[in-house]
Amino acid sequence: MAEKELKDKETQKVNKPVRVDENTLIKVKSTVYGVLVYVNKRNGDVLRWETQGEIKYVPLRTLIDMRNDSIAFFKNQWLIVVGVGESEKSNATPYDIYSAVGVKEYYKNFIDPTNCAEICAWDVKEIKQRVETLSPEAKENLIVALNKLVRDGELDSLKKIRAFEETLGCELTDGD
Repeated sequence: MAEKELKDKETQKVNKPVRVDENTLIKVKSTVYGVLVYVNKRNGDVLRWETQGEIKYVPLRTLIDMRNDSIAFFKNQWLIVVGVGESEKSNATPYDIYSAVGVKEYYKNFIDPTNCAEICAWDVKEIKQRVETLSPEAKENLIVALNKLVRDGELDSLKKIRAFEETLGCELTDGD
């Protein structure tokens, strides 16, 4: 009985979000193909990601401002949290950060279009399950990423390509 109670307490600790200070620097990656810009309405600061996959170090307070100013950055999954900055003392996970910002519900079924190895490893059933839950904007980003994977030969399984095409309602190109 004591062993079960100990496991329950450990589970509760794992599921309880860590408190994150507003000045903590957060590693934030753009999932958008092309340039992504955010202008903070509170202080006028400009954040600019030049390419998909680029990482910026952003204070948690700025992410909260972003949620308040333009929730679309999170609803459309244009950004993902990679973790806290290396110099930070916090052990917060991306889940903790999403919770602190108040946007965790938008990342339940998230697919990182820059994680090519993960995407190429899915089986046909998983492709359909995971892609169907995406927002229209997240699907657009995935299509761009998939076209690059097909063009570069990283995604070459015809069954998987057809599954993506059927689920996304598009035709992927091989560059020819």
